[in-house]
Amino acid sequence: MSVVVRYTGTFAPPAGPFASDASTVALYHFDEGPVGPCTGTVLDASGAPGGPSDGTCSQGGGGTPGPRYSTDVPTYGGPVPDLLAEGRALVVRDHATKPAQRKLSVTASDADIAPPAAGGGEDPTVAGATLVLGRGSAEVASIALPALNWKGLASPPGSRGWRCADAQRTSGPCTRVVVKQKSLVASCTGDQLAFTLDEPARGALAMSFTSGSGRRTCLAFGGIVTKDVSTVPRPVGLFRARSAPPPASCPLP
Repeated sequence: MSVVVRYTGTFAPPAGPFASDASTVALYHFDEGPVGPCTGTVLDASGAPGGPSDGTCSQGGGGTPGPRYSTDVPTYGGPVPDLLAEGRALVVRDHATKPAQRKLSVTASDADIAPPAAGGGEDPTVAGATLVLGRGSAEVASIALPALNWKGLASPPGSRGWRCADAQRTSGPCTRVVVKQKSLVASCTGDQLAFTLDEPARGALAMSFTSGSGRRTCLAFGGIVTKDVSTVPRPVGLFRARSAPPPASCPLP
């Protein structure tokens, strides 16, 4: 039980038993045993203030079979699968002699994009986040988004999403990243953006966003490419794409 909404759409199966965090008010593993009919106390493992809120497990009346403890062991999902999302627009600009004029702007809009849960390993104010821009595995720029720059939106914090703000670019090239229900927006500029457009053409570029230990959201812009210009021989390169469908798999390493 939690004081925040944990899931609002599709989600990855857990990779292990649920753990308590700051938003947990009760947590029951139902592993007290012994094997057989479930009777006696069910322990609250949340550690929440005012607790524990232990419960009682009992068989149903009238001959109705009730819950039972078994020797079965849960099968957890292993690595969390990527969220393959729809990309609305991507703009990447490079300048061969003036790297301070580099720019990255990306917008994603997908029903399955959801804000990271507050208080746990995917909370960006706890674990930070990472934005990655790449041309397959041939060229990859990984941008750290430190926890100190993140702020939860609404009350309780994070219930409406998260915003990363660094107007002076003291921690990296990204001045603004916002992740909300169904949307992801990022803006980055300057010579700390270590990604060039010096190849003859790219054809497609990919981007991913990961908050802490949470699920990676992956976009692949190669659907409608309206500009694909190199910095060779001209100094200014530009890649612009829009309306990218979800990729079959994430092209980033």
